[in-house]
Amino acid sequence: MAKPIHGTLAENYLRSRGINCPLGESLRFHPSCWHPSGQKLPAMVALVEGAERLAIHRTYLRADGMGKAKTEPAKAMLGSVAGGAVRLSDGSDKLIVCEGIETGLSLLSGLVRGSVSVWAALSTSGMKALTLPANPALLTVATDGDEAGQQAGHALATRATALGWKVSLLPAPDGRDWNDILMMKGAAA
Repeated sequence: MAKPIHGTLAENYLRSRGINCPLGESLRFHPSCWHPSGQKLPAMVALVEGAERLAIHRTYLRADGMGKAKTEPAKAMLGSVAGGAVRLSDGSDKLIVCEGIETGLSLLSGLVRGSVSVWAALSTSGMKALTLPANPALLTVATDGDEAGQQAGHALATRATALGWKVSLLPAPDGRDWNDILMMKGAAA
């Protein structure tokens, strides 16, 4: 059974990636989670909210928590995540949508300021299909620095603008994501 993330290998994994923000209830740890290969591995598990049915995202971890498991896939979905996201924070200023959990937590670890809601759409397909809240407000789309990420971000931004959202884009530098930037920032300190 999954338990709170605090004090677990999953927290160690995130902290090893330079992530220092508070970790919300949507993130949990399972010490022996089924992998599609039939193995049981430690995993960070995350609730996907807004999908049509219950869905879970799993990141399989090394036994020491210092990285992803050396198995394929290292990340997997359980259930249909279409339209949903892992909601990493709940703020009042604006909604920030990004691709990955680690990317969103990196943004919350000092790369953005203010009371923000950060949602991880989990993939470029997830970003394109994301169900936005009914009341349009401010939206920042934080894209990875690759062509697929930027195309997905532009697709979401175009759709959100048509729905009445005030949208800005926050693209990561070429070939990088926001966790790469956080790690470089930490190494430079």
